[in-house]
Amino acid sequence: MFSLKGSPGVTTLACMLAASWPSPGIATVVEADPAGGDLAARFGLSAKQGWPSLSAATRRSDGIAAMAPHLQKLPGGVPVLVGARGIDRRAADSQEARILPVRHTTEGDRDVAIVDLGRFSAGDELSGSWLRAADHSVVVTGGEASAALHLRQRASELLDLCGGRLDLIVVGSGPYGCRAMSEFTGIEPLGDLPWDSAAAAVARGASGSSRRLERSLLWIGACRLAATMAGRLDEAEAPGQEAPGQEAPGQKSLLAASDCTMTEVHR
Repeated sequence: MFSLKGSPGVTTLACMLAASWPSPGIATVVEADPAGGDLAARFGLSAKQGWPSLSAATRRSDGIAAMAPHLQKLPGGVPVLVGARGIDRRAADSQEARILPVRHTTEGDRDVAIVDLGRFSAGDELSGSWLRAADHSVVVTGGEASAALHLRQRASELLDLCGGRLDLIVVGSGPYGCRAMSEFTGIEPLGDLPWDSAAAAVARGASGSSRRLERSLLWIGACRLAATMAGRLDEAEAPGQEAPGQEAPGQKSLLAASDCTMTEVHR
């Protein structure tokens, strides 16, 4: 998942999607944002356990390492691979990144890695490598006219980069809903997400009632989107069809994600 401009709440959404991913699957949030590291700071997680420790383990083991020891959990239980900034970032074809799908190899599961790319800037080759490698990508935007124009200007570039495997989520109120934005940009609609700032604050770890979050339209919308996304991935992996970007039998789906700011989510 990624955004192009503004702050449509991609990180919050990515964490909520991971928390509401349909059973029996597990969704792991992977921070690959150029300005990564927010999750550790926001939730008091270790900044050393994540991409930095995974990279060190990969070097020591000549490219063979397990991902599980490098994962941490958000307060709601969602597993996360904490991100790294600057020179510590890794491309999708790096030795470390190749380990990610290996964690999800149990036959019949619906596990995914939701990769948070943050705001995607033109010319960012590292983020571009994740979009090219992803089984599916999601761009998140607001519904205002300026966002629609900006997305339309880059739609062709994004569709080419993602090999056409690109969906659209529109967050909040605005003159453009998801279907209208889809018709305007040519990007497949995934759905609209109503925004509730109070519920979103709880999801980001602020004090407040978890029950309010669970009863909010924001949470209900995230659950609906997670079910839709899982269904589309299942269709792509139906018998006789090879999932886009799939390299080996049994390898599970990799979602590219963006602009995520860590959030506390309660199952």
